Amino acid sequence: MSIKTLSIERIDLSVRSLNALQRAGVYTVGDMLQYNEETLHRVRNLGAKSISEILGKIEEYKNKAMADTASSDENAKTVFSILYLADYRTDILTYVRANDIDITNMGLSNRPKNQLLKNDYTKLSEIIFMNKQDFLKLPAMGVSSADEIMSKLFAYLREHESSILATCNGDGNANISDEFIDKRVLDLYQSIGFGGLSYDDIKNQLTLPIQLDDTRLKAIIGRLIAKNELEYVDYRCYRVYDKLGEYLKLSTAIKERSKDIIHKRLDGMTLEAIAIEYGLTRERVRQIIKKDLEKVKSEYASSTGKLYFDEDYYGYFFETYDFDKKEGSNCLGVPEYVWNYQELNDIKQGDTSLELALEDATLDAGFKLRVKSFLNRDSLYIDGEWVRLKRGELEAALVKKFCKEDTSYDSFVEIYNNYLKEAGARYSEEIYITESTYRSRWNVMSGSRFVLWKQNSVMRYYDIDCRDYTELINTLKLATYENIELSTLKLVTDYPDLMKEYDIRDQYELHNLLRKIIPEGSFHDFHCERMPEIRFGEFDRDQAIFEIIKNNAPITATDLCELIKQEYGYESGVTMAVYLRPFAKFYHQGVYSVDQKRMPEERLNFLRARLVDDFYTIDYVKSLYKKLFPEGDIDEVNAYNIKSMGFMVFSKCILKNHNSLEAYFEHILTTGDIVDIREDKKKYDDIQGFYIKLMDIRCSLRMIEFEPDQFISFNRLQQFGVTMDDIHSFCDEVYDFLEDGEYFTIQSIKKNGFEDPLFDLGFSDLFYASLMLPDERFAFRKMYGTVLLCKTTEDITKESFVVDRIIYYGVIDTFDLLNEMSEDYGCAVDDKWAVVPLIQNTTIYYDKILDRLYANKDLYYDEIDKM
Repeated sequence: MSIKTLSIERIDLSVRSLNALQRAGVYTVGDMLQYNEETLHRVRNLGAKSISEILGKIEEYKNKAMADTASSDENAKTVFSILYLADYRTDILTYVRANDIDITNMGLSNRPKNQLLKNDYTKLSEIIFMNKQDFLKLPAMGVSSADEIMSKLFAYLREHESSILATCNGDGNANISDEFIDKRVLDLYQSIGFGGLSYDDIKNQLTLPIQLDDTRLKAIIGRLIAKNELEYVDYRCYRVYDKLGEYLKLSTAIKERSKDIIHKRLDGMTLEAIAIEYGLTRERVRQIIKKDLEKVKSEYASSTGKLYFDEDYYGYFFETYDFDKKEGSNCLGVPEYVWNYQELNDIKQGDTSLELALEDATLDAGFKLRVKSFLNRDSLYIDGEWVRLKRGELEAALVKKFCKEDTSYDSFVEIYNNYLKEAGARYSEEIYITESTYRSRWNVMSGSRFVLWKQNSVMRYYDIDCRDYTELINTLKLATYENIELSTLKLVTDYPDLMKEYDIRDQYELHNLLRKIIPEGSFHDFHCERMPEIRFGEFDRDQAIFEIIKNNAPITATDLCELIKQEYGYESGVTMAVYLRPFAKFYHQGVYSVDQKRMPEERLNFLRARLVDDFYTIDYVKSLYKKLFPEGDIDEVNAYNIKSMGFMVFSKCILKNHNSLEAYFEHILTTGDIVDIREDKKKYDDIQGFYIKLMDIRCSLRMIEFEPDQFISFNRLQQFGVTMDDIHSFCDEVYDFLEDGEYFTIQSIKKNGFEDPLFDLGFSDLFYASLMLPDERFAFRKMYGTVLLCKTTEDITKESFVVDRIIYYGVIDTFDLLNEMSEDYGCAVDDKWAVVPLIQNTTIYYDKILDRLYANKDLYYDEIDKM
């Protein structure tokens, strides 16, 4: 090293002499040798003693400099001798950029730091080649500020000198100390705080002018762990931060009184109590804590390079979630002083429900497990779910567990209380169903959305909110009813397949369901009457029954009750005993008779000539009569006159040339090899017998649906050489191809390799699915725009299908589930909301952040554990 480039910090000058020279721009021995006694007197703050000291050093180093010059070697260089040489500029800058420091972290006082930042200097690498005169040219930069910056630059160069020289010589590895690498490793945590880094993360993110081998880097990390600078948990390294309470003992930034006040607040002592103890005001105590805590933090950051205390780890959780601090400390394993620390920093506790923390990606997996335990501290584990000891939640869980079939409320109360006792739940009036709460709980549960009720306080578990009722409401045509009253028995009787699809078992369950899913007053003024009746608008029951009597008289009481049941759904026993009382005057010897208006003969003949078809609705006949004879009396369109035209009269329609409606529908649905009922469905929309006959024909395979509402006869298939044995063989082959309980569509089994000679016919998938409709070994349901089947004798629903697929995989992304449903099964699913609502109140758990579905919460927590 050249003597002249030697830093004056290395020649044992007193502090006063050293500082005075550096403020004058003297940094090296060479700079110092330019001075003599006269010029030293011009340097500020140099007294006689300091001048004498410096002159002695000048004399000493003049001789050394002369000797050094005589024996100088062109290869002898220091970082200061090469700093401004163009040949070394690139290597030096490469090193400094790799080991850069923010201006804010250089340890500068506020004035020089702020002046650099105002001039757009943010990194040390941007000023490394500047000298004092360069700094003095900056606006508002004073001499003392320039000197301070130069001092920090020289300190950096001295610290990194060997490494910079090694870089310039191409031999950096041998000249970088472990201590230097220690610092670079710890610096990685400055931006991630409490985050963890794996070994690969550290290796890949470590910016050094050399490439470390694994053995050395692992040894360095091991030493940092041993020194408690890092801790190793689950294959990741985390920075270890000091606890505020422990660091306070070492702090020299504040007085002992302030330390004591801060300690007392950490221990939970109130501002008021501290103020009284120290004879201060409450506000003064608060000011002391705020001011002195900032001093401690500043000292801590400066002396350790750490930006956080250990307590800061819980800052986000505290300011986000609502929980009882004392209870949270006990269950989360977090000392209560940690929450007090947050309040010391003016952090207000959050108000977000703690349950949402389990899905918070910001919190680490280990802490989420502690939150889970905290949430479940007062819960029972029921069928794979933690259920809080809240009566409403327990009722819902135990109804689901024990009341899949009809259960009386009394039986449920006994089941409920016994289960809690056996599970060891503490006795409380707020949890158990007692004599005093018996009726109130019945009232609450009667309106709940997890049961359907029927007569005699009998209930059954039914997850109302997990289903889409669009098809139910549309098929029942609830929006079309006006000024009418119906017993839900009629709807249950008229739509048996629909009831089966929605698992509605009788008129009372349907009535209870409609009460809960349809707002009062909607549609045409919908109202739920006493079970099992519903009403739309205004309705005169007596007038309605009289119209049936008038249109069908003479008629026996039994037949009349049957017609009223067909029209309005009233039970025959109720009708006979109650609803027919006002019409006793029309009853004689078992028959109801009413004098009906006669239609003039010429009108009768004219109308008969116009009614050339076999089937008409009564409403159509009335509208036609009004159109033909505007002045005519509509009451002339009655059973007597219609019968005289050769028609049979039913509640909603008339028929001729056929013995019954069943025979008529048999005729129109089986005449011809190809039958298209798209228009017929509109014509016979209100005639339930049409749908009953259609189902009968489909189940007998006399007609097979090959496109929606288009059928081909089995006779026509026989012309193609298809026999019933071929169809049975097809069903057997499908059955053998599948596992028990397996869901499938024709598309899915084709994709999985199933083949059969019938596929050569070239029909759509609907045709082949229809072949299996009568086979009781398969469940059959139209949903998601396709026909879904299952090798089971149990009913299937959208919910059961979606749950089955999720359980099959255990864990599946929502996108992957929708993709499988679409690509493999041919389901028309637009987005995740076609399936996610279905899994409510099942064992399935949906994580909204990951957008992933789990067969149960345990799998979710297992995945968190692994993460």
